[in-house]
Formats: sequence, C-alpha cells, structure tokens
Amino acid sequence: MKSIPDAKRSDRFYTSIRLPRELWDQAGFGPDDKLLLALSGKALTVERATEGGVKPKAVGDTSVVLQSWKLGNLNFDQPKVAGINGSLRLTAGRRSPKA
Repeated sequence: MKSIPDAKRSDRFYTSIRLPRELWDQAGFGPDDKLLLALSGKALTVERATEGGVKPKAVGDTSVVLQSWKLGNLNFDQPKVAGINGSLRLTAGRRSPKA
C-alpha cells in the first residue's frame, strides 16, 4: 500500500493498494463489485458497498489494484491482511522508511 502526493494539491494523496488475486477471490469479491475503503486508526477495511464505493482500478490474474484519494498518506510495507466474511482488513506490518 503506497501513497503519492498529488502534484496539484498538497493536501491530497493518491493511495494504491495491491492485493493478491487469490486473497481477493477468497474474500468473495468480483471484478464488478464496488467497494468501501474505510480507514480507522492504522487499519484499512475493504468491504462490498451497497451504495457508492469505488471499482477496482485493475483486476489481473495474479493481483488486484484498488486506488483512492480519500485515504490520506498511507504507506504500509508488508501489510498484515485478514479476510472476514466478505471483507478484508489491512494493518501496518512494517512502516516504509521515510525518504
């Protein structure tokens, strides 16, 4: 999970989340699902949206990429991932070193 600053707005970051396709499938998500990405403390929850939500940026054979500009500056190296009943929860495993 990596965030990069928006070149035009210093208060906005684009966050990309790359998940293994196997984990995505195990959670029961499909390529047309819209998802809610909710940040609480140092944990990000991904769950199917009943209204609104975002579609995956890319769904490939080996990985799925989600993208959002609403999460702020998140940079997790090796996040811990848990799947629970149609949702995923990502927590910081190790923080990226600051450049």
